[in-house]
Amino acid sequence: MKRQILLPSIEKRITMSEPHLTDEQKNAWAGFFVAHGRITRKIDDMLKKAGCVSMDVYDVLLTLEIAEGGRLIMSELASRVLLTRSGMTRLTDRLEKQGLLMRQSCPNDRRAIHIVITEKGIRERERAWEVYRAGITQHFASHMDANDFGEIERICWSLAKNNEE
Repeated sequence: MKRQILLPSIEKRITMSEPHLTDEQKNAWAGFFVAHGRITRKIDDMLKKAGCVSMDVYDVLLTLEIAEGGRLIMSELASRVLLTRSGMTRLTDRLEKQGLLMRQSCPNDRRAIHIVITEKGIRERERAWEVYRAGITQHFASHMDANDFGEIERICWSLAKNNEE
């Protein structure tokens, strides 16, 4: 049996199957979903206005920068930044043209291609961090007190761990 529920904070009808969610569960999800969307959109707008890379590009560059040797195989990069392989390929093509990363053959497997961050990619990620940090402060951190951070950290990392692929 399917039920239609109305999530009041986003005013969209969603069809859901059993088991039922409590109002508290629905409201928690809606709050998380809306807050995440609004905050990331505002930070992305700040990055755009400052002439920096987008949050998606920042995520790719940071993931490569912290990877061993600044490189990952395409499929591993796609899974770490939560993009499909085809989406990652399109983004990689664009970032390669901009000189932010490059492709290199994998010495151990000729079929595999490493995606490698360039010096320009590192510089652009570092430049974007100043704007990104300010956005996190303005739209996230400044709206909570010190006790909230530990609780949010615990909850979010628990959710991430329990939903690993």
